[in-house]
Formats: sequence, C-alpha cells, structure tokens
Amino acid sequence: MGDNYIFFDPGEHTGWVSFDHKGDVIEMGTCNTQDQFYDFLADLHLGEFKVVGYEIFTLYPWKSQAQMWNEFITSQVIGAIKYAVHDYNSAIKAINSKELIELVGQSANVMSMGYMYAGMEPPKPSNPLRHQLSAFAHGVYWLQNNGVRKPQQGRVK
Repeated sequence: MGDNYIFFDPGEHTGWVSFDHKGDVIEMGTCNTQDQFYDFLADLHLGEFKVVGYEIFTLYPWKSQAQMWNEFITSQVIGAIKYAVHDYNSAIKAINSKELIELVGQSANVMSMGYMYAGMEPPKPSNPLRHQLSAFAHGVYWLQNNGVRKPQQGRVK
C-alpha cells in the first residue's frame, strides 16, 4: 500500500486532489461528467493511497423540496468511491495483507476549517476550480488534524 492520500468533492463535477506522505499536493483536477469520473476511478491506482476521503452527502430537510426528482449524482459518485475502496480492500484481505485503505467521509462544514488551515479564502461559486479546491480543503483538514500536514504548509491560490 502506498503512503499517499486522495480526497474527493463528489457531484456532477467531482473535484479531486492527491497528496504525498507529507501532505504536499501531488496533483489535482475535476471530472466534469459522471462517466469521466468513472473512467478516472477505474484508472486510479488505489494501491498508492493510504486514505481515500470524500465529502458526505446530506439531504437537509429545508432543501428536500428543491431536490425532488433529482438523480442524486453525488450519491452515485460516493457509492462508486465506496465500492472501489471496498473492492480493493477485499482483494487485499484475500492475500492476508493488513494494509487496507482507510475510507474517510467528512461533512461539508469542515471545508471552512480546511481553507483556514491552508491560509486561503473559499472560492467563489463562479470559480471553475471550486470543486478541486473543495477537495483540497477536505484533504488539508484531515491531513492536518491527523498530524500528516504541518500548519500553513502550503498555499493554493
């Protein structure tokens, strides 16, 4: 198993960021369609990662009416992430390895702390990079809270 980390902001446009063992960004991007994300996930070498993190989806009661007839693509993307990690971990267990990937779900409200830890403002809704920056904030939050990343280690603008 690898020493890297990857975090996702799942949805119709899924942002992702990979970090190395010290918490520095390796690569980041956005999949702009569900099929593009599934292709990305199929090509991803999960064995490089120690942790796979994602923003959990919660349907708040005050938003439920607005979500009527929604296909809930975010939930589908999260399901694909969970399945991929489960499938990888099942294969690893079959060869008696204890090196399983940790799957981490985080609520959306940790992003503000992640941006603060990184020393940056949250992106505006019109920013085309906002989904990968959200994934970055989730990663920074988890990595710093778990002692992988040092405070103010690196900034992304």
